[in-house]
Amino acid sequence: MATIQSPLQRCNAVLRALGSRYRLREHSRSPWLTVYELGAGGRTRECSVPGYAAADPRAVEALQERLIEATRSGQPPCCRGHGVPMFPNRANPAGQRSVKQSCGFSAARA
Repeated sequence: MATIQSPLQRCNAVLRALGSRYRLREHSRSPWLTVYELGAGGRTRECSVPGYAAADPRAVEALQERLIEATRSGQPPCCRGHGVPMFPNRANPAGQRSVKQSCGFSAARA
């Protein structure tokens, strides 16, 4: 018997199947999607994406396409229209396992 999957679960299954290091996450304390990157040694980096509502299947699909593109190109996903990498290459000053940051996405989507 097949289980019914949410758009978020389907997106993460596709990303996992493609070998992507990116996943989408929903936090109960925020209406926005969060992109997280799986790194070496179990480290993760998270980026909240304002304007992309977790409850909006189109937002999930739009971010899925951008993360697939980033996976195939080998380049980090960038904030639309800004050219700023979602995950800038900077050292984690506190040595924490997870770095949460705002990526500067604009709420406007094509």
